[in-house]
Amino acid sequence: MRTIIMALAALILSTGFVLAEDLSKPRAFQGSYWYIIDHVVDVAPDAEVTLLLVVPDDFGQQTISLSNIVPSPDRVVTDPDHGNKIVIWKVKPQPGEEQIFFRFDFTGRAHIRKTDVDPELVEATDRKSDLWRTYTRNETWIETGGAVAAKAAAIVGDRTNPYFQARAIFDWMIESLEFVPGGTDDRGAAKTLATLKGDCGQYSHLFIALCRSLGIPARTITNVWFDGGVHCYAEFHVEPYGWIPADVSAAQALVPGHTLFDQTDRKAFRLLRGIGSEDPFWLFGNLYRNQMTLTVGNNIEIPALGGRVPAVYTAMRPGGADASPEAIVIKGLNDDVIHGGFFVFDRKIDQEQALQIIHQKLANQFFSAGLVDAVEDGCFMAQQEFSDGVMTWMNLGRVNLHKKNYSRAEACFLRAINEATVSRSEKLESMIWAHNYLGNCYDLMGRRERALAEYQVVLNMGIDYRGSLAYAVQYLAKPFED
Repeated sequence: MRTIIMALAALILSTGFVLAEDLSKPRAFQGSYWYIIDHVVDVAPDAEVTLLLVVPDDFGQQTISLSNIVPSPDRVVTDPDHGNKIVIWKVKPQPGEEQIFFRFDFTGRAHIRKTDVDPELVEATDRKSDLWRTYTRNETWIETGGAVAAKAAAIVGDRTNPYFQARAIFDWMIESLEFVPGGTDDRGAAKTLATLKGDCGQYSHLFIALCRSLGIPARTITNVWFDGGVHCYAEFHVEPYGWIPADVSAAQALVPGHTLFDQTDRKAFRLLRGIGSEDPFWLFGNLYRNQMTLTVGNNIEIPALGGRVPAVYTAMRPGGADASPEAIVIKGLNDDVIHGGFFVFDRKIDQEQALQIIHQKLANQFFSAGLVDAVEDGCFMAQQEFSDGVMTWMNLGRVNLHKKNYSRAEACFLRAINEATVSRSEKLESMIWAHNYLGNCYDLMGRRERALAEYQVVLNMGIDYRGSLAYAVQYLAKPFED
């Protein structure tokens, strides 16, 4: 299914032709989530792994059936504030066990979500309700006072209707913020307001904080796209309509001049996400179909065993290494184990295929551990069974750099630059880091003038993505050495 989707995207990007899709029909889907601990070399007698993952549940526009939680979990709990369902494993690794696998399977149906709000009927949420108290409070990453409160008051002016107030905040953010894939270093609404830069999570936290400062309940929703990648958007609450979605970052991606996407990119983005309109402001009050909701809210509290103090996770995406703080404790294994997780939709895979995928997705960790062959195997599997997209070519280029196959590395990075994508992070990888790595190739090939030209391309773009500008400056001053 992923291959078909990416083929459609490639067709759109190459021809400008948009294939019609009936988004009024629900989409049935199936999938699995895998979490793998790899490169297990040493296992102490008291070794133990504790892993927490949020599992998807029925929510708003989706129904979910969960199955095959492997291995059998120690507990399944529900957080008291938001209702997220969390699976907790405690396993004891055995000597000789090179990998440890965790998995759950699911089936579901998702549909597009539309709201039809008459602003004249809107009322503020009851301030005596538990909902109002929970979703207007000040909390980590969602600061509601000081500069945030002052900015919210300035944005809404004399508007008193909470629906119009939320819309004013939505409009101001689209106009004022700059999207940064992967986000900026400092999390929190106050810091995002100060820099006016961030990723989808930082956009959502700022929208929520601005709403809460005005007494409008608001919360974060985290989902996963069917074609890959985790995403955040916001919801705000008014009576009598309940929770209303507002996805600022996705809406901004559809506005010319506020994104790296051109017109055909935006059309492909809408197709793959299942967005029901070309109008960016459709995403204030309505929601795309091609995604599965993972978690509701931030600062998720997990009841602790034995009456101990509960653990609080600022974010679960959906857990393990993809949580803040990490929702995994590894005891008694070698320090350089590699671990992480991923979703697979609309196909079944076995453990060997899961290993190849994790080698591709956690390539940076494998490179750091010197396990270059593992990354290469993952790339070859990705080319055979998935779309051979930007990240596959980037990883293959880095593999060939490590193996001193510089001409092959050059070809891979050039392919990455020309590969079609509707992912903003992949777009920056191909636009920026592929040029930095090409500069490295040419330095190692003794072609210094070509190398300088590539580093200069990065500087001319002026986009500092994951330290790209400092990297280019470093090797403009001195040639890259292996």
